[in-house]
Amino acid sequence: MAMTIDGDHHDRRIEAILTDPKGYFERARRRAEAKVRREMEQERDSKPSSRSA
Repeated sequence: MAMTIDGDHHDRRIEAILTDPKGYFERARRRAEAKVRREMEQERDSKPSSRSA
């Protein structure tokens, strides 16, 4: 049974979790892993290379 949440502060994530919790959290995990990879690459690219000295 799908529920809807009334109010101005409506959040679509809640409906997504209620309708497909396994799929929602799988996608959320992938998004988080991709974000961490991007941040690590940016840090690696922005740090000066110590090998060239």
